[in-house]
Order: sequence, then C-alpha cells, then structure tokens
Amino acid sequence: MNKSKGLTFILSLLPGLGHFYLGLMNRGLQFMIIFFGAISFADVMIFFGFAIPIIWFYSLFDALQQHKQMEETKELLDSPIIQWGVIQDKKLLFGWGFIILGTVYLLEKVTRYYFDWQIYEISKNVLIGAILVIIGIRLVTGKNIIPTSKPTETHEPEGKVENE
Repeated sequence: MNKSKGLTFILSLLPGLGHFYLGLMNRGLQFMIIFFGAISFADVMIFFGFAIPIIWFYSLFDALQQHKQMEETKELLDSPIIQWGVIQDKKLLFGWGFIILGTVYLLEKVTRYYFDWQIYEISKNVLIGAILVIIGIRLVTGKNIIPTSKPTETHEPEGKVENE
C-alpha cells in the first residue's frame, strides 16, 4: 500500500503521528511519550526544554526516512527507539539519575515556595520529586518497575528411579 510522503510530513508535525500513519505503532508511541514527557518536565529541569525541539526534529526526519525506506524496500520494521533491555542493563545508572533529579527537584521547589506558604504547590512538587526518588531507589535496589512475564516452568521427563 502506498503512503503519501506529503501526508507523512504533515502528520509528523506531531511527533509519532507520522509513524502511526506508516504503521509503526511501537515507534510512534515511543516518540509521543518522549515528546510529551519532555514538555511535562520542562519546568523541572531546563534540559527538557532544550530537548523538545531536538525530539521534534528527530521524529519528523525519522518518519520521512521510514517513508523513504518503505518506498525502497516495501516493508518496514517497527523497531523501538529505546530498547528496554538497555535500561535494564544500566538500571543502576538510571536509578542514581532519578534519585539525583528527584532530589534536585524537591530542593528547588521546596525552597522556592518555602516563604510563600503555597501548600498546594509545595505538596504537588514534593509528590513529583518523591516519585522520581522512589523510581530511582527501585532501580538501584534492583526491583523491576516494568513487570516482566515469568518464564513457564518446564518439566523434564522423568527418568528411571533407582532403588536402593
């Protein structure tokens, strides 16, 4: 099925939507989560604000590259942007990163509102920071955040039972 390059471009103005149009649901969903997550955390750390245009451009150009590949090979592989196995392998690093981000966020928000006594703002910001710290601690201690399916037990065939 032919997909329009122009429509791919227009839909890609919202990160992930062009990927959805091309049938790359996993990749498109990850772009949307990353993009809107960066927007949500833009007030937490200035880095997220700088990341928004980078994510937007990368998503746009990736959708156009995927369209080009589809025209050339007639098939696409819906490979994820973030390989979850990489996160599991580096969970200690990510864990400490979450702990540091959460702590900085808590300190910045609590001291910023300490003199204004804006209880709602303080509690909301403390909650967000605490969530980041908890995620980080769980990663550092090795507890899974994303549940994984347990492998099914295999039963080995019974052998001869030796009598004594």
